[in-house]
Amino acid sequence: MAAPAADGRDARSIVEPQYKFEVYKHQACRGTHEKHDNKDSYYERIRASPSQCREYCEDDDQCTGYETGQDKHCELWNSEIGDVLQDNRDLSCYVKETYYPEMPNYKMYQYDVDENRACRGTNGKHDNDEDYYKLVKLSGSDCRWKCDLNSWCTGYQTGKNHQCELWT
Repeated sequence: MAAPAADGRDARSIVEPQYKFEVYKHQACRGTHEKHDNKDSYYERIRASPSQCREYCEDDDQCTGYETGQDKHCELWNSEIGDVLQDNRDLSCYVKETYYPEMPNYKMYQYDVDENRACRGTNGKHDNDEDYYKLVKLSGSDCRWKCDLNSWCTGYQTGKNHQCELWT
């Protein structure tokens, strides 16, 4: 179970979701009811390798699973995939399951606070390399929380419109 955030919210709001896929080899994602389980609005058909197809599904919050086959056949499903799937030796169906990893032991760190000052130094580009920080959209408290959770984070900077820089 995830630990509650400092302000009482569920910590899942700042922990990245993870995905795993239940694999159905030799089965299509459409069910056995033909017309009812195979509407064009249920999926998007693209040409992609199996690994690309999986990546597209992982990156799309609406994706419920994907189907792969020969010649870069990839269908990204956006509706519920039923329990009874259609047998097809040329296809495989992967049903997406979302989970949240366990929260690591949470330790709140102390930070030196300099208001109205940036984390980067005064040497221009030498102190502002993109490899030095990750830019994300989080509230100030969530930015601190995210920094506390990551051992690589040495500090954080917040700004307007939920700008959060996590420094390495």
